[in-house]
Amino acid sequence: MNLNDIKIKTDKKCFKFRVAGIVESEGKILTTKMRNNNFYCFPGGHVEFLEDTLSAVKRELKEELFFSFKVKKLLYIHENMFKKDDKNFHELCFYFKVVPTEKVKKEDLIWEEIDNGEKLFHNYKWIDLKEINNYDIRPKRVVEKYLINKNKFSHFSTKNN
Repeated sequence: MNLNDIKIKTDKKCFKFRVAGIVESEGKILTTKMRNNNFYCFPGGHVEFLEDTLSAVKRELKEELFFSFKVKKLLYIHENMFKKDDKNFHELCFYFKVVPTEKVKKEDLIWEEIDNGEKLFHNYKWIDLKEINNYDIRPKRVVEKYLINKNKFSHFSTKNN
């Protein structure tokens, strides 16, 4: 965790300010499964203090995927409130439609970080939009919004207690 990340934690509560990129190619979307989760989500990360969300999503995707991305548009602002491991989370996430700025083959965006034989942070997977309901991708409301109308901006909140 970066000390500049906008994240507030106590024993029972956590607030996170995040950004995520939605990358679609050939009818598939890029997802990631982090080591501490058993579900998929969209790649991204925390916004840093004094950083705007456009810069944050570009930085996070470059750090995670090693490619530069161009932001096409802001798709969603999602206020997600949920409980995990007896802790209440309030997550504010800006979801952007993004495209690589360089010629990238789909398989170039799939990798696992290895350290001394141990898989670390991310396991990337392209998921066909026709099969998306066969996967646990969170937050589910973001996936639902994307399937209904990919390019329509929406601000919404979800409470899963």
